[in-house]
Amino acid sequence: MPHGLRSRGDPVTVTGRPTRRTRTMDIFTSVIQNLGTIAGIVLDFLKAFGVAG
Repeated sequence: MPHGLRSRGDPVTVTGRPTRRTRTMDIFTSVIQNLGTIAGIVLDFLKAFGVAG
């Protein structure tokens, strides 16, 4: 992939692939975002039933 087309400033190895640490961080970030989304949905359900907030 040409340098200008990368969406994020990830460190890139000689092969053009993200480093292992970067890939792990991407997975970690995705998990955190998904947990936040799930928590938001659960909270909305609780609000809808008058349990929370």
